Amino acid sequence: MAGQSRAADSAPKKQSAPWRPTGTLARRLARLILATALMSVLVGVLLSALSLTFEYRARMRDEVDVAIEKQRDLITETLSTDFHGGAAVAARNIARDTGAVAVRVFQYQQGALAPVVEEAGTERREDQNMPRWQRIAAGYMPNIPMPELHVTRTLDINSDAVGRIEVVLSSRPLVQALTRYLVIALIAVMLAVALALLIARRLRRQVVEPIGRLLDKMDTVARTKDFALQAVPEGPDEIGSLTISFNELLKHIHARNQTLAGHRRQLQELVIERTKSFERAAREAEIA
Repeated sequence: MAGQSRAADSAPKKQSAPWRPTGTLARRLARLILATALMSVLVGVLLSALSLTFEYRARMRDEVDVAIEKQRDLITETLSTDFHGGAAVAARNIARDTGAVAVRVFQYQQGALAPVVEEAGTERREDQNMPRWQRIAAGYMPNIPMPELHVTRTLDINSDAVGRIEVVLSSRPLVQALTRYLVIALIAVMLAVALALLIARRLRRQVVEPIGRLLDKMDTVARTKDFALQAVPEGPDEIGSLTISFNELLKHIHARNQTLAGHRRQLQELVIERTKSFERAAREAEIA
């Protein structure tokens, strides 16, 4: 065991690899700021798109409920009298008010639902309120597949169910709203990228460049051994304080070197004087 431990101690230890530069601070700061800005904007866009989707679908349901309430009396009266012409008129009115692609009215007959009106829908047109530049930009956006919205309500008379109405809404209005929002979000992303680059440039000028000049001064001192040099304090308070501390260090080293040089000269003069004294004493001894 002791031999193994001595062998392990005597084995050459693996030396750590020397430090190598992995990239400038300015480039890293620019990447960090750009990534943070993009992530913040993308998260905001995603959350806003989800909120817009839920809000728009809720508003579409509310429009359907309002339209059904307007035609409820006509539909229930039609279903109770087995005159289906009024149900078709009511379905077309609901389709016109809501922009539904299909409106179906069912009647309870012996416990089962029988269709009264199968289809009575109209496709909602393209949103004409969208500005022309947004429509052009939306033409380059990918199609967003969205499921249709089905809204079903029960029709009753005196709390007795007599039928059911189903309204099918197209997702095109929602897709148009999302497309318009994505166009605006794309512009926001471009502005965020421009702002991030501007911030990175400002940080480079105020932080990175002063640190780079301080490093250059350190390299000059290390190469020339001239401790009388001084760096110019600049940049934020922390970098300026670092430069002042570096200058103080250079002053102490320079003062110590001056003191050592003075002691060295005094020692050399003392050695020379003692040597001359020994030489005089030797000559006097020879004469005597």
